[in-house]
Amino acid sequence: MIATMIFGGSVLLGVGVLTLLFFAVTRIASSRETSVAGARKRDAQHTKPDDRTRFEHNQKAVIRCSRIPPSIPVRFAESGYSDCRVRDAIFGGNSICEHGCLGAGSCVDLCPNNAIVMVNGSITINDYCNGCGYCIEACPRHLIELVSVLERGGVRCAAAAKQNPYRGCPASTDDYLIKY
Repeated sequence: MIATMIFGGSVLLGVGVLTLLFFAVTRIASSRETSVAGARKRDAQHTKPDDRTRFEHNQKAVIRCSRIPPSIPVRFAESGYSDCRVRDAIFGGNSICEHGCLGAGSCVDLCPNNAIVMVNGSITINDYCNGCGYCIEACPRHLIELVSVLERGGVRCAAAAKQNPYRGCPASTDDYLIKY
């Protein structure tokens, strides 16, 4: 009886220690990710004269998906640290539209000019964009591309001509054209 109680207590103590260790490692990893993203953004803000700019290359970024959760329903709730790469790696994202924006804002965090804005379930790239291309690397679904600043019109939504596009998205009612 006493041996069973000692064994049970040891197991509970071990589980408690492992739980604390898990939370400590998770906290350290999330703070490291935040500091790495901040360092990238700081580095991007200190551009060199030979860096790409809109004025030299006449380019700006456009996003091939303008809607993010919560305006597009989610398949499951999530909690804890998340960025776009993590969301894409776990079950292909939690959005009903499996081709669209994941909504964690990795591109927003990485943009040195604050040109990418997320408001009320919609994401846009404003006129502050200088075509640096950092946002392109941040998107695991490759939804952002550079186009000529002289070009007007729109881009095809990422879900256009794909299997299982989400028909409730406003871009689908506009024949998958996102104007910029």
